Amino acid sequence: MSSVAISSHKSSGYREPTDEQQPLGVAGRVQLVAFCVFEILIGMFWPSMMTLRAKYVPEEERSTIINIFRIPLNVFVCIILWRVSELPLGVLFALCSAFLVCAAGCQYQLSRIANSKIVRQSDISTTCSSGNGYIGLDCMAET
Repeated sequence: MSSVAISSHKSSGYREPTDEQQPLGVAGRVQLVAFCVFEILIGMFWPSMMTLRAKYVPEEERSTIINIFRIPLNVFVCIILWRVSELPLGVLFALCSAFLVCAAGCQYQLSRIANSKIVRQSDISTTCSSGNGYIGLDCMAET
């Protein structure tokens, strides 16, 4: 019978890592989770944005409208980046939060307008002989 020697951590030279030696501390884990959530949201944003563009912006004018909206956006981004060193981090986060609230308000308004047009078009289509839901000359003549 052979005996097996069991060594303890202390005798083998193993030491518990200190806080500086930890591969990822609590702050690092929080940053990693926040980064992953951010990437998931970005991954959801672009398909949603393309769906909204296809639904609400006519294809014939889509490139013109998008380019017109890019002009003030790019001017705004350039101004903020030009002055970013003068703005405290708290102000930048407050600006981002305010813009997100403004965007949510615009999205709510778009939803209300779209829902009211759907209701109005369905009312018109029940009274119009064409039944296509659009206000055309044939519907105007009947009313």
